[in-house]
Amino acid sequence: MRTVDTHRGGLLLGHGDYTMTYPAGPDAGQYRRGQAVVLHRSNHLSRYDARRGVTAGDTALLGWFNGGLHLHGLPGRRVRPARLDGHYWPGADWLHDALTGPAPDEAVGALGGALPVTVEEPDEDGTLVVSRRLQPTSALSRGGLLRTEAVAALGPALVLRSGPALHLLPVQDVVPGIPEGHRAQAAALIARSRHLVWLRISGTPGRRLRVEARLDVPEPRPYADEYDAVPFAVVGPEDHPAGLLVRTPHDEGLRWLPVGLLSWAEALTTAEIRAAFPAEKCALHVRSQHDGTVSAAGVRRVYRARRDLTLGARLRAEPLDVPGPESAGGGLALAQPHGMLVRLGKNPVPGTNGEAILVEVAALGTQDTTGVRVVPLGSRLLTLDLPGALVCGSRAAAAAHIAGLAERHRQWLLEGLDAGGLPETGRDPAESVDAAVLRAWSHAARATGGAAGTDDGLALDRRGIDHALRQWVTTHGEDAFGLRQEAELGLAETLAACLLMRHVGEADPLLARGAVLLAHQTGLRAGRSLHVEPVVRLWATADGQGTGQAGSPLEARLADLDLPGTVDRVGLEEILRFGHGVLGRVDADGPAHRLTAAARAVLVSVGQLSADMDLRAGAPVLSLVADLGRALHPPQDEAVAQPALSAAQTYLLRALLTRVVGKGPLFLLPVPARLPGVAERLAREVIAWGG
Repeated sequence: MRTVDTHRGGLLLGHGDYTMTYPAGPDAGQYRRGQAVVLHRSNHLSRYDARRGVTAGDTALLGWFNGGLHLHGLPGRRVRPARLDGHYWPGADWLHDALTGPAPDEAVGALGGALPVTVEEPDEDGTLVVSRRLQPTSALSRGGLLRTEAVAALGPALVLRSGPALHLLPVQDVVPGIPEGHRAQAAALIARSRHLVWLRISGTPGRRLRVEARLDVPEPRPYADEYDAVPFAVVGPEDHPAGLLVRTPHDEGLRWLPVGLLSWAEALTTAEIRAAFPAEKCALHVRSQHDGTVSAAGVRRVYRARRDLTLGARLRAEPLDVPGPESAGGGLALAQPHGMLVRLGKNPVPGTNGEAILVEVAALGTQDTTGVRVVPLGSRLLTLDLPGALVCGSRAAAAAHIAGLAERHRQWLLEGLDAGGLPETGRDPAESVDAAVLRAWSHAARATGGAAGTDDGLALDRRGIDHALRQWVTTHGEDAFGLRQEAELGLAETLAACLLMRHVGEADPLLARGAVLLAHQTGLRAGRSLHVEPVVRLWATADGQGTGQAGSPLEARLADLDLPGTVDRVGLEEILRFGHGVLGRVDADGPAHRLTAAARAVLVSVGQLSADMDLRAGAPVLSLVADLGRALHPPQDEAVAQPALSAAQTYLLRALLTRVVGKGPLFLLPVPARLPGVAERLAREVIAWGG
């Protein structure tokens, strides 16, 4: 007895989901709260008779009390589940396992604290035995449409109630595509809301049934795979949500929307998603994916708009008053007319009051769906596509850095390996590794009569060479082989490592193939970095004096040109004026200006690359490295084009290394391309060799 209402004559019976108001009328005053009562099949209510007790075939409500199972109304009687048998637990093996498992209290609590059970014959010691023998089966054994309600979550599974019957379904059968690590949370969120779940069951009884958790209705037009959805719940950690559960009104189903396909903004937090897409208060237009999930960014018109976005493109966007994390680097805005979230830069936007403003695209991710960052029109900072060594503060600083590095390169080649046979350790670990590989190559070349020197009668220090190469592969291997697309590399050090790998590979086929792969990847980086060589040679010369002593106005403008890491609109216009000004001039006898290569290079560094630009003309070293990379392009399904570098290819690499060391260092930018699977396996084998 839960409640006695003598005024209205009603008695509230039961517990949890299984409660009812019994109309006792004037007899209500005969009962008291907490009293055990019996409701007979004739709908007659009586007090519980302790002398009769409960007998086999009675129905009771199972609960948890004082650390054990009990029957509501009889907290003093010990209770245990009947043995696992289809007779006692029809279609409900999962329920027996939950009640006899390590956490039966959690199972009963998840079910609302009460579960209808059938009383069986008690044990000899008086312990009551209960089952689900007389309750409806939990097996989904018939076809058709079944209306259920999510009433509980048991780990990554949902307990669905259809009338008095309970069914257990994995949450991925109700919402396909949820990542395994987030299924338990998703199930708990669905159960907490008591969500209505329609089950369409098809198949032959006795065999595996097909269950779909949605109505069978025609999908909307004009595209059958695009429809509206309503936000339901955010799943995942607060600072790194995994996705969004959405409800589709046309078929009353739930879908999984991964966070990466929700908008054009990256690094969304749970608070941002909830503020921008309040549950049940806004509509999203989504598109079905092949794995059963949906995508908002994949809707056809949205995908086409994202694909056509370019840096500097103008949009209208409505800033949102949504506090974002400091790591995200700005707030959020709603891009119009697509309704996609974008990151709005930290530049203040005074007086907008939720009104749309003009913005321009400041950054685009490598994916086709995310990574869009915008700033108010006119405030975009452009990142120059140049190595860090050239944008280290000023032209004088870049020249000093390059001159110092060139001197260290020459010194390392002259020193070779030290007396102990191992490379010396410098203060900078990365520089120590670079020094080691150049010294080791110098030693190997001298000992074998290679192009770096003549045969000086040195004993070949195989241990020192091996150690230097392993160090370099361990430190730079993932970047050099294209497994990561982040770090820049020095050309001299990379060529030395390739030559050392070819040398050691004479006795190891793995390293011989690794040298071919490294040469191919170095060539790809060189082709990506052709504009770097003219900037190094013509803008940041070793003596810091620009292009020479001619002192022409254009040479003076190049010497005064500022190439920082990022430029604003004024800095961009200065670069564009110089580049286009040089390309528009010819000397009296017709040929292009001698600074043409520098002009093309600085234009490319700000994204002004056109099809008629010949970048090879200003990059005599990097163009040869790029040619070698193209020649080593492997056939389909092959990791490398050949088992080892040929003698001619090795000679070319030696000559290029000697030329780079003589004229000064060059740098290789990363290539934003994923390594094919077969080549990736070879790269990882070589890196594993490095240790």
